[in-house]
Amino acid sequence: MNIYEFAMEKEAQSEALYRKLANSAVNQGMKNIFTMLANGEKRHYETILKMEKAENADLSRCKILDDSRDILAKLRTGKEKFNLDGTQTDVYREARKSEEASEKFYREKARETNDEHHRKLFLTLAEEEFDHYTILDEIIHMVGHPEAFLENAEFNRRGSI
Repeated sequence: MNIYEFAMEKEAQSEALYRKLANSAVNQGMKNIFTMLANGEKRHYETILKMEKAENADLSRCKILDDSRDILAKLRTGKEKFNLDGTQTDVYREARKSEEASEKFYREKARETNDEHHRKLFLTLAEEEFDHYTILDEIIHMVGHPEAFLENAEFNRRGSI
């Protein structure tokens, strides 16, 4: 299995997980976040497929971090009903762990490639996987501490990107 096939398989698995979480979400805000994560993984899959086929691949940064921050802020302030099942925390932790591994994988591939365009694409993929990690981290924190506000500095650090 080459790196592209491996990456596409990983992205497809992540997309499937996020679609499953979206379908089981108890409120619209969480459904929206998981749908955005799934759509992000689908974009990654399509980008990697184009890279593998040596087609012109482009990946502009998405604004999922900002959108998720806004949704979670509404959940925290009570503007939207928040009712997450704490037992799902393990699923969120596994997904977060997977996002961390994906980020490291793409950064490694960016270091290894001699193709400047692919290097930039791998770095963009890594940044988006970090965004996904950050979102999941905040959800995990919120499930464990629903009374706290969005305190994660990483969650708020990218408002201008």
